[in-house]
Amino acid sequence: MINKTLLTSYILLLTSLYASPSWYYSLDDTKQNSYIGYGSASSEQEAKQNALVSISGQINTKIDSSLTTTKTKSSKDIQIKSSQKTKANISDYKLLKMSYEDGKYYIAIEYENIPNMQKFKNKLKEKALKPKFDNYLSEFELIRKEKRWYIKYKDVIQLLDKKDFARFFVTTPNENLTITTNKRNNILYDGDQFYFKIKSKEDGYISILTVYEDGTVSTMMKNIPIQRDTLSNIPDKDFEAIPEAGLLEVGVETYDMYVAVYSKTKLLFDRFATADDEVIEDERYKNFDELIRFIKNKQYTTIKIVTKPR
Repeated sequence: MINKTLLTSYILLLTSLYASPSWYYSLDDTKQNSYIGYGSASSEQEAKQNALVSISGQINTKIDSSLTTTKTKSSKDIQIKSSQKTKANISDYKLLKMSYEDGKYYIAIEYENIPNMQKFKNKLKEKALKPKFDNYLSEFELIRKEKRWYIKYKDVIQLLDKKDFARFFVTTPNENLTITTNKRNNILYDGDQFYFKIKSKEDGYISILTVYEDGTVSTMMKNIPIQRDTLSNIPDKDFEAIPEAGLLEVGVETYDMYVAVYSKTKLLFDRFATADDEVIEDERYKNFDELIRFIKNKQYTTIKIVTKPR
């Protein structure tokens, strides 16, 4: 004799399978290194979230998500709570299929697990675009959106991870303007005091801005007079505040990019933070993209500097 509990479970399983769309859990991958996640729920958003959680469970990736489900058995007034949390960063996923049946959404999502920069290059290739990758500051556009960084070329846009974003931190030579530090190989250690050595082929003003590892921009020095063909120490020994190297995270090596901007007349830098602030957390000052647009029509040079813990 069949156990009633087993029979009930079997019937429920058959009912569930029968209610699902025929394509559910039966689609084929369309690309190499791709994964398909399936999700169902009473709302489209939750179904999509379940599909993303399914993908993150298949690969070693991190996605910021939290799914909490609460079920109530009113007959016994018992609440059953289950919580599943997954960390991942899944972008550029493709919605393969979605349907709404018997009060539930069914969704299938495909994710290609390759580096973001390779995705960007693939998108460019599809549109027969061939930019030069040797100068990110002049060739590409940087975009800040929803607290994330994106790279853009013409109408092609791609989310950047931390490694990709670091490509914008470069040393850019300029035959009319040079910048270096007083430290060997431009490597600093936490707490080091340092200064810049700058030479310009024209009289005018020099301003120096810092771009932190997270894309925050601050103004170190504004509109310092400079004479042509003269090596200047900025700041000099009489300057009231000498730059001091620091780390974003205690004990963790970091890097910054310093931008020296030449101008014949004084410039305004109100849109950028002031370097006097110890910690600049405000999202509006994560405006590396704005700085790139600001310097495009100006004479400038950049230097990437690594700061190490002691």
